[in-house]
Amino acid sequence: MVSTKKRKSWEKVVNETIAQSRLPEDTFKKLAVDGMSAWKLLLNLTSASKVLEIGAGIDSQIHNLADYSPHLFLLDHDSARLDFSKSRQRLQQSDTDISYLQCASDWRLPFADNSLDCIILSRPLAALYNPCLLSFLRMPLGLVEANQPIVRLLKEARRVLKESGQLVAVWENLLSYNKLPISRLLAAQQSTSFGYQRILKTAGFSQLDIHAFRDCNTHLYRLAPLKTSQPLLKSAKETSKHSIKRSSLLLPTFAFIASPSRRPQHTLLDRLLEDISSKLTAKLGPGQLLLTEHQITRKEKLAITASWNDDELIIKVPFNQTAFDSESNNVTMLNQLETTSPQPSFFARSLIQGSVDKQRYFVESKLQGTPLSQHLKQQGRLSYIDQVQDFLQLLSHPHKSNETKHSPLIDADYHRLVQSNIERIYNANGDTQLKITLENYFQKNLQGISVALGVQHGDFSVSNLFVNEGKINGVIDWETGDRFGVPLLDAINYLDSVHRLFNPTILINQSIPLQASGNWPVEEERDLLKWCFELYDMDPAHHQALVYLRWLRHVSYLMQYWLRFNEPAQQHFIYDIAKQLPGTLFTNP
Repeated sequence: MVSTKKRKSWEKVVNETIAQSRLPEDTFKKLAVDGMSAWKLLLNLTSASKVLEIGAGIDSQIHNLADYSPHLFLLDHDSARLDFSKSRQRLQQSDTDISYLQCASDWRLPFADNSLDCIILSRPLAALYNPCLLSFLRMPLGLVEANQPIVRLLKEARRVLKESGQLVAVWENLLSYNKLPISRLLAAQQSTSFGYQRILKTAGFSQLDIHAFRDCNTHLYRLAPLKTSQPLLKSAKETSKHSIKRSSLLLPTFAFIASPSRRPQHTLLDRLLEDISSKLTAKLGPGQLLLTEHQITRKEKLAITASWNDDELIIKVPFNQTAFDSESNNVTMLNQLETTSPQPSFFARSLIQGSVDKQRYFVESKLQGTPLSQHLKQQGRLSYIDQVQDFLQLLSHPHKSNETKHSPLIDADYHRLVQSNIERIYNANGDTQLKITLENYFQKNLQGISVALGVQHGDFSVSNLFVNEGKINGVIDWETGDRFGVPLLDAINYLDSVHRLFNPTILINQSIPLQASGNWPVEEERDLLKWCFELYDMDPAHHQALVYLRWLRHVSYLMQYWLRFNEPAQQHFIYDIAKQLPGTLFTNP
């Protein structure tokens, strides 16, 4: 994968490899998505922990533990897999100190007894199991022969782990609802929750916590404890529609956290929640922290819905620097709005933030209500348009000292609002032709025009606007907010979001050119945008270029996350639209 691409970026290597080998999407996620390693919060990791991962190659996640432990070991019996992991670290320009070890094929571990704090078993079970004639009947029950590599390896792990150590194994469920067709089910050696538990206990692991991964281990949309020594999460109400997929019997993937000791483990998440509780007590007074749901977003963070007495909260745990920077900006915007807005209740309130063993977190109040999208589907596309207009006006003049101000789009403002977004895309995909095309278009159509600068949300959409008791009562997620942005772009963003809500089959490469053309299909929404041009005293002649600026800022932000590793999506989100920029002759390289 990497041997012939040594001079290219990690993003380019991932994209080219997936394109050439037709690897499935879950491979891309294993390679690129930091959020899938959210299970590390369930471990008892400290800065003194010694961590071993067994299994190099694509499945390896050791690089996601660098912030938590300086003592990392990666072991495999396959030298090619180890070379891959070394090359991956080099291409990612990571300075993580990892010791690469090669073992014999019998998986004898080169460590002393009771010497490691954590072992991560990344190799799929199929790679550690030699099937026999009756394997498909015995494996689901955990009836594995003592001479099987999986049993020998687990006993070795038990030997080298400290009594308080942990073994982590993420394995797929044989009975998963997404295992059809049958040919796929029979292709791999997998077991059930019961079978996996039996295998681990046979190897000498007394304490066993089980967590479900939804939708699957490579997406990791939700973490849900099924069996834990210290339950932290109360059961959320499930709808009958999702009852089958939520069934613990049929969930796609299980994370088993096993320990030789029967004593409950004090995990990183435990310590993080204790720190949050301490800070909330100082901020809000005595109370009890109750968690209701974990959700991993596509922006590489864990969002935990919680409550402190009667106050509903959102706890956000970023998994990389980009996600942390976005959440820091969210806090900056919320604090600004709290002091400048005549309606501070329309925005979440930033409460506390902190760090535990290098894992950072943010806590804010939860906005009451439900997303506007749900109400529009029930009441109609235009049912809240007047309230949207009122809310845009509120944002445009939050306080006399922070009103929108007109300025020519030149120098530092032009670089901040336009050029930096072009450079972000270029830094991710290295496409010089695309960079030149974008620079020429925006220099010709936007540079030097008069724009109104002020508070801009950045993702003002039907998903982020909230409704409570029939009234729009606020907007969430100020990660892309800008105190000195272009507020008009929020109105443009809203129209795109509502149009795509009511036209779910339309793609961004269709909706953006439609909006730029000026031939918007809904008159009342055209009037809303016309009103916004008047509100901000901006020239409607620049409508087209401003639509494309909103698109540019949107895709450059996504290129910090999943989009940079997904070239098919880049085709729809970026290239198809760049080819339609008026006055350009751009073609795909």
